[in-house]
Amino acid sequence: MADQQRNDEDLLANYLGLLDLTELEEAQIVPTDNNPSFAMDWLPPKLVSKQFTAHVAHIDDEGIVSLYDIDLKNVREHIRKSITAILNAGFEGPDPKAMFTEWKAGQPCVVLHVDEGPYRGRVVEVDQGSATCLMHYIDYGYVEPCLLKNMRNIVPLRHVPPQSYTCKLNRIRPVGKKWDTDTLDFMRRSLIHKECYVRVPGDEVNGVLPIELRYESLWVNDYLVDVQRAEYEDSWKIDNSTTTGNFPTYPKFYGNEFMCFIDYLSSINTLPLKILFKDEAVAELYNDMSFDIQYEVVNMSPLDGIFENKACVALCPENYNWYRASILQYNKTKGLVRIRYVDHGDTDVIPVADIRELSTKWLKHPPTNFSAKLFGIHLNRDKYINVVAQQCIEHLQCRVLLIVNILGYEGTVPLVDVRYSSGDWVPAALVKQDIFLNRTVSVVRHTSLLKNNFALTRVVKGLF
Repeated sequence: MADQQRNDEDLLANYLGLLDLTELEEAQIVPTDNNPSFAMDWLPPKLVSKQFTAHVAHIDDEGIVSLYDIDLKNVREHIRKSITAILNAGFEGPDPKAMFTEWKAGQPCVVLHVDEGPYRGRVVEVDQGSATCLMHYIDYGYVEPCLLKNMRNIVPLRHVPPQSYTCKLNRIRPVGKKWDTDTLDFMRRSLIHKECYVRVPGDEVNGVLPIELRYESLWVNDYLVDVQRAEYEDSWKIDNSTTTGNFPTYPKFYGNEFMCFIDYLSSINTLPLKILFKDEAVAELYNDMSFDIQYEVVNMSPLDGIFENKACVALCPENYNWYRASILQYNKTKGLVRIRYVDHGDTDVIPVADIRELSTKWLKHPPTNFSAKLFGIHLNRDKYINVVAQQCIEHLQCRVLLIVNILGYEGTVPLVDVRYSSGDWVPAALVKQDIFLNRTVSVVRHTSLLKNNFALTRVVKGLF
């Protein structure tokens, strides 16, 4: 038992060391009517890492997401063990005096659950009539009702920051002035009690962190826009109409039929199709390019001008490798850019400082991945994100040979027919499950947009 206690103490000490916090005196004075500001309140949350796997606990009516880092499970358990040690046996059961305490919104406290033990919390609102209050459990993010008799007016382990984070989905806003009830229900049913990958690309504002949220391989922020349940903030839109002169872009592959596979399904509305090379020399050319970029990036200039679809090279925050990319969105105030890795298909939001001008010699090779929409069908906006992600990953992210034909364009986005080598239509099972619905599209025939570029034939002659 003593060894376990020492291990728990070491765990908490290591965690606090990661946060670079100064040890604070343990809170023994509790808020009173003479101290309405709750000076002995919990500390604000502190991030250990700007990318982590989280459990989504709550989404409020403003679309604010509460979640916690699942890798800090041992820290949360130690907090509860420590509080249990602080509370003596006389406080383990219901406290009659708690029924008469004048609880206030925002007040810190401890909540006792007979079967589960103590939790640190903060009062959201009080209902004296039913002797209950709505409680925010600060180490988990849940917002749930609790009985007044189970609350304790103490603030233990105040030097340990709350283990849950309050977050806002980055780059997007509701369609209209506020999130509608249907969309909030959609988000809650899709995400609450799910594990998601979280990236924090910017600083908190008034205690709220901007996040890019990914369920399975699907980026949630962009998916909500794809199904018309959200829209991008104006601050993230790029106006190329003010552009003067030329900026570098990648050439297109010549042709309208490709052999592809889907390696990583980061988007469903526009599928990331990886072109399969039959000529090993061509495949080796791209492998060598990826390797050489890592060494030559030190000689590449900082980004000079930001335009939609501009070619560049970007640092991936997950593995710290540099990859060819294309600019999608830009927020000048925050200094953040959303990019697509053109040879892999995934997207990311990274600082401007992590982007470089791409050397001319890396511009002559077309991207090995292109984004396209499935011809004649569109996503069903009523299917929950977790269902869509799981079904589409099962049926689309299969790493088998796909025959892709470009039938036309919607704007600049190719509209494609995708079939297995057997000739079977790839999305058939997804249409049967109502993941995709039929749609009417305005099509520009590909012959008006795909132009023969003889300079590329040397690169792609071994494709088919």
